[in-house]
Amino acid sequence: MDKKKIDKELNKTFANIKDYLTLKKDYYSLILTERLSKILTRFIVIIVSTMLLLFFILFISFAIVSWLNRITDSEILGYVIIAFFYLALVILMLVFQKQLFLNPLIKGINSMILEDEEINDILDNIENHDDDEEEKAQ
Repeated sequence: MDKKKIDKELNKTFANIKDYLTLKKDYYSLILTERLSKILTRFIVIIVSTMLLLFFILFISFAIVSWLNRITDSEILGYVIIAFFYLALVILMLVFQKQLFLNPLIKGINSMILEDEEINDILDNIENHDDDEEEKAQ
């Protein structure tokens, strides 16, 4: 074969590889953008929903306190009962925080980020690349 022809074919091959890698990078950038958008949207919905729920709980608590104060014929006892109720609720939440918050949060985030095998492959490639660089540095 002619050297010029081989060089031409090699240049074409390298150009194709470069184009392929650029397209893969763009593809994964789009996937990352989509997943981050989903996470941010869910985060905003959760924040707004939590704020609305807290206002609801606040006003319901005042209504229950008022009702308990009338029943007990005391201005303070209703507040004390509701305060102890919330204290018990906080203690239960602390005891069961892993089951109530941590595990569902991790599962939810993982399901949004790691939807398909390609992302797992990317993470594996990144880890392998980092390991290779560490070995070269030594």
